[in-house]
Amino acid sequence: MTSRRCLLSALALAIVGPALAAAEDPTDKLTRESTLIVIATPTAVRFVKDKEVIAGAKALDPKDPRVYRVLTETTFSVISVVKGDLAVRSLQLTHYSYDSASPIMVAPQLINFTAGSGTRYLMFLRSNDGIHYVVAGDEMNPANFIFQLRNE
Repeated sequence: MTSRRCLLSALALAIVGPALAAAEDPTDKLTRESTLIVIATPTAVRFVKDKEVIAGAKALDPKDPRVYRVLTETTFSVISVVKGDLAVRSLQLTHYSYDSASPIMVAPQLINFTAGSGTRYLMFLRSNDGIHYVVAGDEMNPANFIFQLRNE
């Protein structure tokens, strides 16, 4: 019975192994699709459009279960450039942020920043003009491309 299990395991590995080896690392794809990867801290936050309801999203507030988003421009001070133009010292990120007070149950992965907090973020971005940036992927889920770093 043990030799049969070993044979089945070896066969499964022979069939599935090449597919696993060929699978692309998501970090490699994210790095390739980014024109700028930086560590930066937010210095200013400005809402540029009125809030709107996110269809299909739900908040835990029984009085108003809707979840709102607002188009936001956040300015960052660049601490370090990992990939891209080494001369970049500040940048402007256009993204959606939440405008809902209650805890959110189901919604896209938006992100809110606090200007002047000193919080550092690793950000995978793309730009057409070298000044204004968006996340290097699905703009409705920016939290998948921006990672808060721990202060140590």
